[in-house]
Amino acid sequence: MILYFDTSALLKLYVDERDSDSVRKLYSQAGFVCTHLIAYVELLAGVAKGTSLGRLSAEQQVQLLAEIEAGWRQLEVVEIDELLARRAGHLALRHALRGFDAVHLAAAERVMAETPTTARFGFVGVDLRMRSAAQLLGMEVLPASGAVSG
Repeated sequence: MILYFDTSALLKLYVDERDSDSVRKLYSQAGFVCTHLIAYVELLAGVAKGTSLGRLSAEQQVQLLAEIEAGWRQLEVVEIDELLARRAGHLALRHALRGFDAVHLAAAERVMAETPTTARFGFVGVDLRMRSAAQLLGMEVLPASGAVSG
């Protein structure tokens, strides 16, 4: 199984939130896990925000960053190019997506297109709008119960 994880799904690998167990199970069952390069920036920005809001201590921040760095090396990373950026722009317009969400969706679409027909492909994310757009693009959206934010 080939899975594309957006940033919100990746974060659930490291932080206990709703659906974290389901996301971790999907991750462990996947043959390949892909994401876009921008997820790295978004993950670290999330850690910085958690620290600045007092949700993470300095020790917790160091531990979380180490876990993210180790996990990042296990991912297949999609990078930006003009074709992907243009597709993301069109997806943002068509589905009223935020910019980075559109980049993730375009990257997932590229991975899906490159996935052999004999392999299962899924999009892992929690944003309702992204999940809906992914379904319209023909992606299997996981986890099945994961629509938690709008």
